[in-house]
Amino acid sequence: MSIPEFDDHFQENNSENMEDKLRHYRRMIRKSDHSEMPSPEILETLVNYCMEKDKYEEAYDFCKYWADVAPYSADVWHKYGFILINLNRHHEALLALDKALGLNPVDIDAMVHKSVAYGQADDNDNALAYIDKALSLDPSNEEALFHKGFILESIRHYEKALEIFNYLEQSHQFRKEALQETAYCLHLMKNYETAIEKYNEAIEEDPYDISLWHNLGIIYHQMHRYAKAIDCFEMAIAIDDEFFLAWHNKGNSFASMGRLHESIESFREANRLNPEDLDTLHNLASVEGDAGLYTEALEKFDKEFLIPSKQRRKKLIKEFKNNKLKKEELPRDVLTILLMNEDNINLNNDLIKREIAFYLQAGSHSTANSMTHALHEIFTWCQKDPQNITKIREDRLFLQRCVHESMRLHPASPVAWRKSQCPVSLEKNINMKKNDLIIMDLHEANQDKSIFGKDSDIFNPNRKVSKNQFLWGLTFGIGLHMCFGRDLDGGVVPNENTDPNSHQYGIVTLLVKKILNEDGCPDPKNMPKIDSSTERSNWASYPIIFGEKK
Repeated sequence: MSIPEFDDHFQENNSENMEDKLRHYRRMIRKSDHSEMPSPEILETLVNYCMEKDKYEEAYDFCKYWADVAPYSADVWHKYGFILINLNRHHEALLALDKALGLNPVDIDAMVHKSVAYGQADDNDNALAYIDKALSLDPSNEEALFHKGFILESIRHYEKALEIFNYLEQSHQFRKEALQETAYCLHLMKNYETAIEKYNEAIEEDPYDISLWHNLGIIYHQMHRYAKAIDCFEMAIAIDDEFFLAWHNKGNSFASMGRLHESIESFREANRLNPEDLDTLHNLASVEGDAGLYTEALEKFDKEFLIPSKQRRKKLIKEFKNNKLKKEELPRDVLTILLMNEDNINLNNDLIKREIAFYLQAGSHSTANSMTHALHEIFTWCQKDPQNITKIREDRLFLQRCVHESMRLHPASPVAWRKSQCPVSLEKNINMKKNDLIIMDLHEANQDKSIFGKDSDIFNPNRKVSKNQFLWGLTFGIGLHMCFGRDLDGGVVPNENTDPNSHQYGIVTLLVKKILNEDGCPDPKNMPKIDSSTERSNWASYPIIFGEKK
């Protein structure tokens, strides 16, 4: 959504003269020379000119001086707040807009902008309150109506948002934006055909809006109409050939059609435009692999990921060995562990590359598996006693304990394989010879009643275990073959002296925490599905909706 603009225009038509004035007064500001500072009228003109040219940093500097010389002007504080909104400094914007409304309590535009600032701060309740206050003074105010529709859309009240956007489709000022937001709501509601119609209407209003063409392409891609999607992405690129997202998604559509070489060309261009985007790098490497360009894919993996990662870690390891860095300040990841020990265990570059590639693949699977199971166990547990959710949200260490308990019940790998290094005698008169293969059932081991209690098959984060046991059991293995990613995935086991603010919680706990903080919960209209292709208790899909307080 675009932030509503002020209607101010300048009497000064000589742009060159205005730029001269800007340079002159910028020098005065830098020198803190107030002797030649302009009058409030000139300051207002300078602020308005900067806003017109989207020079919000400069507008901010001049507005500060304007506020000093005209502290009781509602217009000053209103524009000050608006400038701060455009600088994404919403907390300061709210303070400025409070002063504006204190001086002029019925300023509808200031109420709208205050609602915008609250929206930036993710405070949708106050954002709605202020926009409703504005509409109570002027129910037909289109700017306020549009912003209310945008807020409703952002909190997923699509039907209510659509009512407003449908009304504003008849507006001269907001018709295109209303059509675009209508299309977007319908898109999110998966009403694709009607969304397409609305996007096309919006394109008729402004055929050179790249976001319209791009979003239309996304819908076609999701409908598996890849050729139409590519046409849309190419229209966006024709308007702006440096539009990164269009190149990236064009690559996705070509890949879905099996046109791999064209996909590679698109991803390479996307990578040129945005070299830091990891999704593009991943997709490019994947498509190059599918196309048989394994050498190119591996070279890219080396150049873009492995070599820079190794260089950074070797530098940190050197500082650690020279006592310039504490061990806990080193990255807690597999690559660091390997590099710390490369001389001791004779690791060459190819072996390190293989281990890292395997870890990335296996780690993404195990993290997704652990996160989904942890969420399900927590949701189920909190349904039995809603008070549990408060404890989980307020106590991060306890949340990590919940994750560990879920990991015990649902290890990512169901078994572990080992070879005996010498003859071994086990219980029940089982005798193993050297080099015999031993397969351990981790599900059974992790639910051993003698270790985890009579309720070992039940999710219980308050479970007590002995000091020589981990709450997650054997999920990460133990000893020489313990999983390198244990601390990264599950975090470090806390003790009585653990500082919650500096503790390493692990990726799974952080992901679960983020979902819970956003009021995530299972979608009642799209229930989770069990994976029927495996005997393990895994999820094929687990849809989550957000913003639903439970």
